[in-house]
Amino acid sequence: MMTKSSIEYFLEFRSCDRFIYRISDLYSQKQDVSPDLLSRLDHCHLYILCTRPRVSIVPGTIHSSAEAVRMDLEYMYRGNRYKVLLDVPRGMFSEDEQVFEVAPYPHRELISRNEKGEVVATTLIANYVHLIPDIEGAAADLEVRYIGKGLSHSAQDRLRHHPTLQKILAEINSKEPEMEVFALIYSFEKHVHGAVIVNSETRRDINEKDRVKKMMAYRPSIGEQVALIEASCISYFRPQFNTQYVKFPNRKHEILTPVFNADFAAISVQLDNTNLGGQRIFSQAVKTAVKHDVLIDLRKLDGLPSLLHT
Repeated sequence: MMTKSSIEYFLEFRSCDRFIYRISDLYSQKQDVSPDLLSRLDHCHLYILCTRPRVSIVPGTIHSSAEAVRMDLEYMYRGNRYKVLLDVPRGMFSEDEQVFEVAPYPHRELISRNEKGEVVATTLIANYVHLIPDIEGAAADLEVRYIGKGLSHSAQDRLRHHPTLQKILAEINSKEPEMEVFALIYSFEKHVHGAVIVNSETRRDINEKDRVKKMMAYRPSIGEQVALIEASCISYFRPQFNTQYVKFPNRKHEILTPVFNADFAAISVQLDNTNLGGQRIFSQAVKTAVKHDVLIDLRKLDGLPSLLHT
């Protein structure tokens, strides 16, 4: 097997911080979110718009005991109505939370009151749907619908001023009113790895020292890194509302020029939602999973084998 070199190098972008929230909460974050969390959000530059059914509490079904707070939840999916029983261990609530009631329509929140009848907490059920053990995957998993980036400030800033978002929300609200839109926000760390290809015949015109020198000189800006991550994820998930980079990689894509010049064999992007309660995501092209490893083979553009096929 003829390969370009016996040692191949690839770029890895590993998610190191991630958040999830409803798009409808985007504009109230400055009032509802701590400054420390907002600072972390401002360091995230990739966003993934996802949907799943709206889940609400069935009025009149909340019952509290010393062991648990019990209620029925319901949601619509593809024209059918579903119900699921939710038991929340009493220890999950504070001592002040003594009386529980459903919020007014659309019944999305659980209101907690103390013995004096004062509201001491509200719990948005949508934030915990993926942690409910008996709920169907159709209601708990998030479907990827659009992937984008924010560079002038952050993904947050881009979402607040992105006209495409408004078009997507309008179409979903019109055609899929039972669905709710969420944003997954990520930041990444860049790594460079090498792999040795055994039992391969390599080209004699390749100077390994020159290759390593070019690879080590590669210093992509944040903008260049996020562009590669965005394109890789789009080509992997192929979301409904994305049109660019669906057929990534291609030598016509200018964002790849520095990568080709540095002679990288592949790009790897890791999306890991383990720290988001194991939130699973999927698309019409990709099965649902907590962790997704996106692998972009660059050697195939030259018709060469690479480390992805050994």
